[in-house]
Amino acid sequence: MSTLFGKRTKKVLSVALSLSVIVWSLGLFALTFNVAFGATLNEGDIIRGPDGIKVYIINNNGYKRHIFNPEVFNMYGHLKWSNIKAVDQATLDSYTTSDLYRADGDQKVYQTADDGVKRWFNMTGEQFVASGYTFNQVFVVNPKERDFYSTGAEITSSQQQPVAGALNVSVDSSLASATLVADSTASSVEGAQALAPVLKLKFDGSATVTSLKIHRQGISADADVSNMYLYEGDNYLADSPIVSNTYYTFTNSAGLFSVSGSKTITVKMDVAEDTSSGKTLQFGVVASADVASNATSTAGSFPMHGNVMTTATVTDLGKLTLAHISDPGTAMDAGITEQEVWKFSLAAADQKVKVYSIKVTAIGSITASDLTNFKLHDGTSQVGSTVAAMNSDKTVTFALAPYEITSGQTKNISLRADVVAGSSRNFYFQIAGARDIVAQDANYGVYLKLNKADTYTIIKATNTTTINPGTLSITKASDSPSGNVAKDALAVTLAKYNVKASGEAMKVSSLVVRTILSTADDANLDNGKLLLDGVQIGTTKDLDSETSVDSNVTDDDASADDDTTFTFGSSFIVNAGQTRVLTVVADVKKGDGTALTDTNTMTITLEALTGNLIRQSSGTSTDTAEVGANQLTVSAAALTASKNATLANMSVVAGQTGVTIGSWLFTAGAAEAVDVNTIVLKDAATGSETWGDAFNNLKLYSGSTQLGSTITSPTATGDAVTQTFNLSTALRINAGQSIQVDLVADVLTGATWTTDEVAVDSASATGVSTNATVSYAGDSAGQDIAVATAGTLTVATAATPTNPNTSYMVAGDLEQTVAAWKFTADNIEDLKVTRIKLKQAQTDVNAPSNVKNLKLFVGSSQIGSTAPALTDPDSAVSVDEYAIFENSAGLFTVPKNSTVTLVLKTDITPSTNAVFGANGEQFKFRVANVTTHTASTDISAKGSLSGAFALGSASANYDGNSQIVVKTKPTFAINSASPTGSLVPGNVEVIRFNITAHSANDVTFDGTNHNILFTIVEAGVDVADSTADLYDASTNTTVATQLTSQDFDDGSVTFTTVNTTIPAGETKTYYVKANLTDYTATGNSFQMTIGNAAADLSWSDGTTSADINNANVSNIGLPISGNILVKPGA
Repeated sequence: MSTLFGKRTKKVLSVALSLSVIVWSLGLFALTFNVAFGATLNEGDIIRGPDGIKVYIINNNGYKRHIFNPEVFNMYGHLKWSNIKAVDQATLDSYTTSDLYRADGDQKVYQTADDGVKRWFNMTGEQFVASGYTFNQVFVVNPKERDFYSTGAEITSSQQQPVAGALNVSVDSSLASATLVADSTASSVEGAQALAPVLKLKFDGSATVTSLKIHRQGISADADVSNMYLYEGDNYLADSPIVSNTYYTFTNSAGLFSVSGSKTITVKMDVAEDTSSGKTLQFGVVASADVASNATSTAGSFPMHGNVMTTATVTDLGKLTLAHISDPGTAMDAGITEQEVWKFSLAAADQKVKVYSIKVTAIGSITASDLTNFKLHDGTSQVGSTVAAMNSDKTVTFALAPYEITSGQTKNISLRADVVAGSSRNFYFQIAGARDIVAQDANYGVYLKLNKADTYTIIKATNTTTINPGTLSITKASDSPSGNVAKDALAVTLAKYNVKASGEAMKVSSLVVRTILSTADDANLDNGKLLLDGVQIGTTKDLDSETSVDSNVTDDDASADDDTTFTFGSSFIVNAGQTRVLTVVADVKKGDGTALTDTNTMTITLEALTGNLIRQSSGTSTDTAEVGANQLTVSAAALTASKNATLANMSVVAGQTGVTIGSWLFTAGAAEAVDVNTIVLKDAATGSETWGDAFNNLKLYSGSTQLGSTITSPTATGDAVTQTFNLSTALRINAGQSIQVDLVADVLTGATWTTDEVAVDSASATGVSTNATVSYAGDSAGQDIAVATAGTLTVATAATPTNPNTSYMVAGDLEQTVAAWKFTADNIEDLKVTRIKLKQAQTDVNAPSNVKNLKLFVGSSQIGSTAPALTDPDSAVSVDEYAIFENSAGLFTVPKNSTVTLVLKTDITPSTNAVFGANGEQFKFRVANVTTHTASTDISAKGSLSGAFALGSASANYDGNSQIVVKTKPTFAINSASPTGSLVPGNVEVIRFNITAHSANDVTFDGTNHNILFTIVEAGVDVADSTADLYDASTNTTVATQLTSQDFDDGSVTFTTVNTTIPAGETKTYYVKANLTDYTATGNSFQMTIGNAAADLSWSDGTTSADINNANVSNIGLPISGNILVKPGA
């Protein structure tokens, strides 16, 4: 193997010329050296070829290794720039390029291509040789150079080069001709198209290609291509080929790519700055020798070329400029989430730019796992998705949607990460190559060169940031116990802490626990332990305690000592980024095993210690701070019972089964859960009867779970008799929690029971933690229980609008709602209504003949049959007409504790048979309830459980509102054109309205007997000489005598001679003009309305001598109001 550390052997080469040349043209710097032809070349010499760019080191095995950049060159003190030797192309080509190396003292062999990523050959020596390599091509470098490169994926034996066979090469014609774009602006560097696909080559066979020579032809020059790339799909393979006289040669001795079957390789190029328009470029492969591989043969239709690409120029090609803004400085702490690790800017110019991906590279000694959860933010929102971790080569790639930047806009991009480890290691971030940001001109649709120039200069953070030594935080956990702890309980958690390491693994060598206990000094707590993630660390000790802090951390077991030291050896280590849970446990007893006293308090604290934390990477020590836990109170186990207030007193019916007759809440004490094993109930002794007089089959339930056995036949003699339920499976009640317990029973058919309660007499339980016996000996009465023969039904008239107000019912209208009632059952049982007798209760003698087809509805469903007419048992009596609705199976059911609305609808008798009065003919309907229902009462209902007739809440009549039968009716509405806004003094329109006649008949105002009254609300004028006119809008003629000498301040005007007819089914519009000449002052106002009182309106429906006065009838649209008109200021 060859080494960079010195020279061992010589190789004599013939050279013929001495000259001074530029050797490094990387956009970084240039230097000059001398070459003397005829000199000898030795192993370890540095040479360069005619391109004047790449510098190599050679060995005497015939291999050369490319030194990538000056930074690597300067890692070797014995290498001098002045010693670089120039050789001709033949001499350079006589050395095979190798990119394999190992570090001095390290047997691991790596491959590093021009991308600066090292990949370890994770295989045996035999596998290495079998893969086509030789150890003669492995160079030896110093560890500094090895660590300089980022780490990529390993090369394993499964990735060996394919077994060589024949290889065929062809042009993939799917890539069409295209135009390549450059910016022709001459004043500065303005950029050109990047990553333009110019050739696709298809390789079929089995081989590893180590060199590929691409040929260019057409009216163009080598300089028109600033860089060239090889891609397999979206995967980058190589760039920066050697350029020589129309040829671009890619070489990688380890393999540019391997073929096993078929593979398509795309050649892409960057157009050089200032390339002129009209040039033609056509790329291809000239000869089989231009494809170097381990194939047994290479075939193809050589020479072969792709389609012709043509250049064009524009003056406004998009630009994307990358620049460094800031970094974290030279040091930062670990354990910080969303820490900004670099900020850079992206500026778009000339066009909107779409950014498709951003790849950042971490340089330095950090490992790929030290930083996680990478995000990009632009100050407003996150850009792209979070990347969970760096790649093994310490790169992070963000795939974007794309991210758009408007021309002229600069986006400041913050790179953020969680710093989880990396103590004493360093880093900085950079954009290593122009292709690491893929961006496109949104207008021209071409990819752009980052920072415009042909040669990209790495943009990176200014400072190298070192992650500070590791830290450990101990904080009280959110679920650290508080409140009460059970007296005498064993191994109780007294404190809980979260322990988190940042930067590096941290070892806790010891902790001191302070215990403050409010009982006597030096009482201590029994069997103290520390658990780490549930596993004990350190030994078990009584926790020394005092009633007050002793102000030191000395653990001397003296009478005034409150400190207990726990040591851990190496059992307490927290890795970087890890959070572990530390728990302090002890028995809730004194150190001598005797009991503590109820209400004693205790507080656990981790004391501050010096030097008890050891950093596992850096080896230094640090301290822990004091962290207290919550104060706890000692409490004995307890059990109480109380009435369940959510369940009301109840009535039950004889024969009812499975009814709840009592409900309680059983509550455990705050410190400890209890297991209830016995509950004793008793009759509360306020009545003369006991259990067996009214109930059997007593069952106790928690939810749906029965507790204990059924008591089938409770005692029927005595008072305050108890019933005991022994729970074969204990009822667990958690500390401080309550559980509802219900008593369920069957009610005897002949039950006798004065209103009484069942009470919890006593209960016994066992403490879950302490196994202590817990008793309840209270007397907790449950709900009042009344035994009834049946449920009670309450009836009431429904509220409006369900029960309609008095309305005009037009003869011939169908299914008109005329009344509604509410039927309500109490909480005993569902009530099935089997009979309803409806009565007509209006005194108008003709009322019965004006309704027919009576129907009852519950919701949208008709119940019972239709009654075709009212039955009139005595025509001389005007209020005894009725209709009966009956069904022994039930008309409808009223659920207990619920209300059902019953609606009556009727057809109105057509005008040919109806009877009309001068002011309409009225009717109304009544339902009568009684206190004791029978089969023949007006309302009859039965209980669903008892089967007995229900009780009525009261004997009373419940009437709907009176309804008025007419031949037709008017409907009023404000016209949309009714005046609004400003009041203009003069004789002006003040209200406009519509009257619509029902389709059954005309509505008539006869000019003598009929009126419309307008109520006036006005402000600011008191005159008695105003006038008002009512007009038919269709003819603009008056329909009533003009009103003169009106004082609008009186509040109303009445047109008493209204003379107009509205034809059946039609609408007519009317308006009023009023003389408002005197309304001249700012703020004067005027408004007219038509009310709904008896004097407001009279009209005729066509009945002889009809003069129908409106009397608050609800279905003619009244009242209506015109708009308020206000006199504006001058």
